[in-house]
Amino acid sequence: MPVISVDLFPGKTRAQKREFVAAVTAAAVEHLGVEAEGVIVLLRETPAENWGWSGRLFDELPAKREAG
Repeated sequence: MPVISVDLFPGKTRAQKREFVAAVTAAAVEHLGVEAEGVIVLLRETPAENWGWSGRLFDELPAKREAG
């Protein structure tokens, strides 16, 4: 039973999450040879202010701040 954990920024719609979970599950079934009923996908939404990259907070990086 694979447990697939995905960290992402908040802001995706429920429909986007539903489609993503379905696609990840399908990929696990195809590539790992498991049954869909045994696949667990965890989505963890973490604000940009709680991510660090290159020694700085993600939301304070100039290029990221401009991109929204």
